[in-house]
Amino acid sequence: MDYICKKLNMSNLGYIPLFFMFLPAFSILVGKKAILLFFIITVIYFIITFLLSPQYFCHHLIRLYKKTTFKYFVYWFIWVIISGLILIIVGKYTISHYIYYFYMYLLVNMTLTLLLPTLMLKKYKSVNTIIKFIFSLIYLILLLGIINFIGAKYKIDFLQNFFTFIVNQRALVSVAAKDMSGIRVYSVFAEPGFFGGFITLFLPIVYFLSKSKYKIYKNVYLNLIFIKTIIPLSFINIILTKSPIWLLLFILVFVVLKFKELKNKNILHIITTTFFLVLIMSTLIFAINSNGDNINNKYLSRITETFQSVINMDYEYFVNTEPSLATRVTSYINSLRLFLKYPITGVGLGNSKFYMSSMFESSPVPLSSENLSCLMSSYTKKTLSFNGAFFYELLSETGIIGYILFIYFIYKTHKVLKSITNTFTGIQYNFIKGLSNTVFLLFIFQFYDFGFVFLSIWFVLGLAISFINLQKQTFIAKDYYD
Repeated sequence: MDYICKKLNMSNLGYIPLFFMFLPAFSILVGKKAILLFFIITVIYFIITFLLSPQYFCHHLIRLYKKTTFKYFVYWFIWVIISGLILIIVGKYTISHYIYYFYMYLLVNMTLTLLLPTLMLKKYKSVNTIIKFIFSLIYLILLLGIINFIGAKYKIDFLQNFFTFIVNQRALVSVAAKDMSGIRVYSVFAEPGFFGGFITLFLPIVYFLSKSKYKIYKNVYLNLIFIKTIIPLSFINIILTKSPIWLLLFILVFVVLKFKELKNKNILHIITTTFFLVLIMSTLIFAINSNGDNINNKYLSRITETFQSVINMDYEYFVNTEPSLATRVTSYINSLRLFLKYPITGVGLGNSKFYMSSMFESSPVPLSSENLSCLMSSYTKKTLSFNGAFFYELLSETGIIGYILFIYFIYKTHKVLKSITNTFTGIQYNFIKGLSNTVFLLFIFQFYDFGFVFLSIWFVLGLAISFINLQKQTFIAKDYYD
């Protein structure tokens, strides 16, 4: 066993599940159930890691608990387990659902995704490698977004078949439907909205890396191409997702990042930068208009009419004007109603879909056409599909205690990460500065379209814990793999 341990470098093998984490819709059929390939590979990776050295694995978890903010996640984890048992006793949560969501949701989707980067970032020498890997994968996903648009726009069969292969059927249905927004790119994600969320969430990391004076890649020309083109690629893709809300959030995040950087620079530099930002946006808008997609119909008029409906407090007009956003708002309102029915324990992790039909049937606000379709489908499937964001999921499924515990975990993680940023140097400093801003964005995005199934949430938090662990490390434990 010791010989095998020395030969296998489990930190390097971790790049295999990490690669598939960036393919979040790539699934395979196990019986009639579609399981993400990332889940399968990650479970195998953790089992092998544990079997090769249970002592190291347990020591690693204990160290994370003692030295990092991982302890606050553990408190939330324990509350989910205890509140679920209480719900089973009172007959609100079935044992089969409890076991399923404990394993597939709490353990695999959340905990293992969060712990993955902590097993890979055990030494400072591995930091630059994982930064390069993550930056490359983000760039690849953005590049695939452009290829996705070209394949759909010009009906190139082999490109469309490629995206059929790497995403699940839900995405194919939504793209094939060619709704009022026309062609919407989704890259490797199940839906364009998920892609827009990914781009915006990782924007601070991408931004600070692209502004770094340190090289990510050894090759000078490769480094120059990647860092100079990744922001324009992000702009283009966020436009092509045709998601007005994510477009607004992306612009807001970018402007805040840019002007935080420029606050100590002269007025001429600020004016010049603003001019080039406007020029880039105008060029993108012109390119989209010339392709037959009227930017006014796709974005501007929808945004204007949405604000008008809110100002006039006319919800029915809002549902007709912006059905996509109205579907989310209706889901969120009814999730809050579900929370008010079970404010302490919630209804159990993942269990809200079994309760939401009754909420939709008595909804105080009009249902969108998508809401109605999901409600009709729930009568045969016994579960209701609805839009989720983790603010509403936390409240309705884990109650007020679960919400406070989890938000405190994010708060402490951001606070500690921000406090240690200056202890890192070079490209590591730029990455952690961006990561700190990305963790902060979770406070904002918790209210819109970032459900717990979004793997990037857990990966980002896992990265933050990994860097905290590295900085707090006062000794180097025996490394069984290196």
